[in-house]
Amino acid sequence: TTSLRDLARDLLLLQRLAPDMASVSVFSPNGESALKDEPPGSKDMALNFLSLMRLSLEYTPIITCSSSFGPNGQIEALQAGANLMSVHITPYPFSDKFSMYTSVNRTLTQYNYIQLCSEKVGLKVAEYV
Repeated sequence: TTSLRDLARDLLLLQRLAPDMASVSVFSPNGESALKDEPPGSKDMALNFLSLMRLSLEYTPIITCSSSFGPNGQIEALQAGANLMSVHITPYPFSDKFSMYTSVNRTLTQYNYIQLCSEKVGLKVAEYV
């Protein structure tokens, strides 16, 4: 289980490393991993940590909101300070082959969903050519 001390250390490490990109996820036990019997993580704790990252880092990293937050949780993550959503390009017939996609709270994020979430929080989807 992650403690507040662990999170404080992670935040200090991020300040020291100053990465261009960081990610926050809600822990979801995977039946195929050594951590399969651990309790699920807290969405609220992950959102609070994401907010702390945004407020305490002296630079502006890309902070992703992973699909582990779930559908409404991704909107909350954008509101908390995330500034990137990744799109899942694994074709639907194959996505069930990856055990990480079988979590109850995980969302397979498609482009139209990203547009919808962006509109809900007043952001614009960047277009790259």
